[in-house]
Amino acid sequence: MVGVSFDESKNKWTAGLMVDGKYVLLQDFYDFDEAVDARKASELIFLKIKAG
Repeated sequence: MVGVSFDESKNKWTAGLMVDGKYVLLQDFYDFDEAVDARKASELIFLKIKAG
């Protein structure tokens, strides 16, 4: 999944989304599916606003 990666040093999944050069989402999760859900929700919110 684009925008979701595993951070071995934290032993967590990181979800991130950058809009206009700034992170609007950068959050860690223990569960991969939660990270994916957070990324998808952020895409719906922030990319829809940007496309506006």
